[in-house]
Amino acid sequence: MIALLRAGGRPLVWSALTAFMAFFAVDAEATPAYGRRYNTACATCHAPLPPRLNNVGILFRKFGFRLPDADDQGRFIIKPVAAHDIGDAASVVADVAGRRDSEAEEGEARTTFELSEVEVVGGTSIGDRVSAQAMFVPWDEGEIELENAEIQVNLGTPRHQWIGRGGLMQTYLWQKSTHGRLTLSTPLLYGSRAVEGIGPFEGFGLGVSQVGAEVGYLFSNLKEGRLRSTMLTATVLNGVNREGEGALRNTAEGADVYLQGVQLFGDRNTVGGFYYRGRSFLDAAAGLTAPANQRFARYGVMGNYLLLKRFDVVAGAALGWDRSPVRPVDVPFGGFFTEAVTQITPAWIGIYRFDRVDPNRDEDGDAAFAHTVSTTFRADDHLYLTGEFQRRRLVDADRQWAIIGSARFVF
Repeated sequence: MIALLRAGGRPLVWSALTAFMAFFAVDAEATPAYGRRYNTACATCHAPLPPRLNNVGILFRKFGFRLPDADDQGRFIIKPVAAHDIGDAASVVADVAGRRDSEAEEGEARTTFELSEVEVVGGTSIGDRVSAQAMFVPWDEGEIELENAEIQVNLGTPRHQWIGRGGLMQTYLWQKSTHGRLTLSTPLLYGSRAVEGIGPFEGFGLGVSQVGAEVGYLFSNLKEGRLRSTMLTATVLNGVNREGEGALRNTAEGADVYLQGVQLFGDRNTVGGFYYRGRSFLDAAAGLTAPANQRFARYGVMGNYLLLKRFDVVAGAALGWDRSPVRPVDVPFGGFFTEAVTQITPAWIGIYRFDRVDPNRDEDGDAAFAHTVSTTFRADDHLYLTGEFQRRRLVDADRQWAIIGSARFVF
């Protein structure tokens, strides 16, 4: 959390800025390289625990890994602090878990032990304007992939920033529930894969990272000792392929369009809205007599609010439609989630979340839902222990449950 102290009657932004653990990855836990670089505690930018960022951490990333501060005259400034070597810019994350499922595939046991993921995450400012970040996953259940790679440019004054970024990108709006989530599972609404597709199209998951370019405007100021920030962005993207994965090349003429607005206020309160309109190419392999485009739209809101000193509420909701050449009418989409987070002690949190996603609101009985109960204990700055229970029902499936215990190591 950022605090404005009074020194000689002038405001001074406390610049103990960020361990910045885990902004980058959908599944990354933490990035302690920033703690090493700035010699600061995780709580400066994370609340109630990493990887969830408070508003200082979010703004730090929006500024391209630069520090919001004030000069001797109390004027709002931004200070770049570049990495000196790879240890200043990158961290390694390993997630070891054991789980028991209500059901298992043939040839598999219900109880298993797994190395879920190993990640290398990092980023840094480059001079006064340019910054870069990337996340490479050398192990994800046996697969290797590049999850994220972005270049960003910040122009303008500290109060009025124009931002451009491009590459394989993540969205800021999902910050609290994807790469900043506190549970092992992602809310159904913001998963990288859809709950269910329409016809031959596997479906669109709001949380999928995509290749594209974004421009935005960021207004930030100091008011009554706290930072406030408003961001508006417009993005054009390659979109997703028929399997619902981010496409390396544009799938059809035109581009997917994504608009969002995010407001930060208080220590860690946020509210935002979005609109996404996309399409995907369907060829003869989809059973069509001629190539055609699958089209879809999603729009909704998301935010969080600190109700009490140690009690947060996070929620999101979305509506939309899917338009397919294999369906005679549009299919209406809808979903929401709500999550309550309590900080039992400074190092121990408890969470309950309810998810519901309906891929076709015109039909009864096809909604997917999940109840999730999770708790995490910070045993050390480099070790986080999580226990989680989830009971869920996906479309056309029986109710299932899973119990997971996880140890996440970060360095």
